[in-house]
Amino acid sequence: MPESQQNLDDEANATKMIDAVIIGAGFSGLFMLHRLRELGISAYVFEKADGVGGTWYWNCYPGARCDIESLQYSYSFSDKLREEWHWTERYAPQPEILRYLNYVADKFDLRKDIQFETRVTAAVFDKTLGRWNIQTDRGDRVSAKFCIMATGCLSKVNIPDTKGLDTFKGNIYHTGQWPHEVVNFNNYRVAVIGTGSSGIQSIPVIAEQAAHLYVFQRTPNFSVPAFNVPLDTKDEELWNENYEEHRRRILESFSGAELYPMCLNKSATNATPEERQQAYEALWRKGGLPFLRTFNDLLVNKEANDTAAEFQFTIVDAITNNDDPESLWSNEEGNSQNTHRIVPSMATNYSKMPWIYEYNLTSQDTTQFGQGAGINADFMVCLTTNGIVRWKLPLESVPDMESVGISNIVSDRQGYLFYTISWAGGTIVTAKICRVTIAQTSHPLQKCIENFQLFVYIKTLLALNEKYDLLITSVKGNEIELVPAVLNKTALNLLWVNRYFFGAGIHGDYRWDLNMGNIFWIGGDDHLLKFDQKGENQINNVTQLGSFGRDFVLDRQQQIIVRPWQNMSSSPSKFLVSSHDVSIQQIKLRWNWVAPPEIASNADITPPTIDENGTVYMSSMPLAFAIDSRGKTLWTSELATSSEMKKFELASFCITMNSKRRIVYIVSGSSYSHKSNILYFITAIHMDTGKIIKRIDLNLGNDNGVIPKCPVLIGDEMFYFSWLTGQYPQLVPFKVIGIQQL
Repeated sequence: MPESQQNLDDEANATKMIDAVIIGAGFSGLFMLHRLRELGISAYVFEKADGVGGTWYWNCYPGARCDIESLQYSYSFSDKLREEWHWTERYAPQPEILRYLNYVADKFDLRKDIQFETRVTAAVFDKTLGRWNIQTDRGDRVSAKFCIMATGCLSKVNIPDTKGLDTFKGNIYHTGQWPHEVVNFNNYRVAVIGTGSSGIQSIPVIAEQAAHLYVFQRTPNFSVPAFNVPLDTKDEELWNENYEEHRRRILESFSGAELYPMCLNKSATNATPEERQQAYEALWRKGGLPFLRTFNDLLVNKEANDTAAEFQFTIVDAITNNDDPESLWSNEEGNSQNTHRIVPSMATNYSKMPWIYEYNLTSQDTTQFGQGAGINADFMVCLTTNGIVRWKLPLESVPDMESVGISNIVSDRQGYLFYTISWAGGTIVTAKICRVTIAQTSHPLQKCIENFQLFVYIKTLLALNEKYDLLITSVKGNEIELVPAVLNKTALNLLWVNRYFFGAGIHGDYRWDLNMGNIFWIGGDDHLLKFDQKGENQINNVTQLGSFGRDFVLDRQQQIIVRPWQNMSSSPSKFLVSSHDVSIQQIKLRWNWVAPPEIASNADITPPTIDENGTVYMSSMPLAFAIDSRGKTLWTSELATSSEMKKFELASFCITMNSKRRIVYIVSGSSYSHKSNILYFITAIHMDTGKIIKRIDLNLGNDNGVIPKCPVLIGDEMFYFSWLTGQYPQLVPFKVIGIQQL
């Protein structure tokens, strides 16, 4: 046999024969491997990374997440997979998507036919044999009938040809090749080049760490808010009710995603300015890519596209408070709306500067500060994360009547605001329930419905039950007491009032659980009430849990409550914390926690807060403490010295937490009866160790009329603290301060 023929035979024997080669183990590569197996076709995958994931393996930069909703951005070939996997957010972050793909690879045993850390270097089609000859950088030779490129459109990293890049002394990172170990930007000056998708997502997160962040952009880009929220079983149930229809719409859509129906199926240029404003605001409130569906020609008609850009100018102007938005944005230069694409991104406080807002009220009927809005009897005000007034909304009045009571403001997952307000005139009383929509824009819309049964006292609580779209409050039941009441938050109509259970009290407290939607209530008589969504009582034993303890927290998944209370039967009275199982009709005591001697006789304690592990956090000066789900003390921390306690008569007012960062913030200060040497401060404590991270002294002046409110944490960026000073009927300054979270 000639030597040349022998070499050809040896080469053929070294070549692996297979039906199909797939290049890439991302979303499409994994599905293709699974599908070819089902068809009886032998297939093999080459992947250059050391794991599956494709784009979601490499793009692991800070803030990376998908801009398609999670329930859509998933496989549809397996009902079993859909039942087993549960997405946690509306827009999934990169780590969760990567976990999903690894779960798929393991569930369907795909890894055995994937060769990782291997790059395909050549793929040549042999016309004579009708086969592909494929070679890799590891010496593999494969002959396949089919060569399937599952490399996607993001596998090629674009490294800019920037002068001096190769001699730069600092660290250089690319979002498309981000290291899988943690990158620490603390105390570094960081420059980000580009404001496309990855730039918009990573800039706010890097800004939280960097000593200073510089952003370089060639072309200004637009983004729309994501309004990202956690997903629960109700979201999945609604999706699965019309699952096949959802998938049909996705398959038939131009973008591969199911967007909302066209808001107005006509050109933006044919709509009146009022129609355009209303339509843009409606889709803006939905968040994400549906904004593209406001009109039918935003992607193909520049004149129409410019109207969308002009709308976003007003949003940018409201956030930045820039008197000349054209200094930042221009229709003549830079991108029209979605020249590249709209990228859903969370609003971020870029300045990171503390700020203060003040308004002189003529009444102390000011609610608890909530979701960036405070309220009195005249108007509601919305502040941006930089402390700028975005809007002031006059409240609806009632002729010849005076306002006597306003509930706190609550916000649902769509960003709608709700409140109630009552009026009295002579012997007549009435009330309104109000909803504010598109509150994130400069032009909120308010709708109020009058209801004569809805009379509430000053600061009556208002809460949301989003499982059944309910608003929970208390209304006047007789001359001295309040009773539970529930409204439909969509129609704003009163559904039921339970007049058989008095004692709701103006200082009552209530919660609702996520799974069953039950409502738990401790009222002025210290009895625990438990209702279903229809108002039916769910407890049949004695429910007076102990006196002087209406504040409580609910482990919503387990239906366990924890509450502090004063045991008035002992002398002196003792301070206790108790936990009860309220998942069944017979309430059961789980444990009692006895306060240490330093605080056992205190009359004040913060309302408790609870984390996802069932650990409860509280403070009674001078201590802060954590109690685990078994009633054991995890830690105690001293917030003030004995000399400070004596000099300033300190008390703890409230506590709030950032469970993601594992930090609790406690507001402490001089008691209301203290007349001089006023001191107020916020203490940040690590939730796992009890270590005091920082004490933030608040310079609130020496006015003994200071009334502090609980701080509000929004995201991981800022917390907002508000307080009142002065005495009614004089002017009462209402102040809000924004401080960067730790």
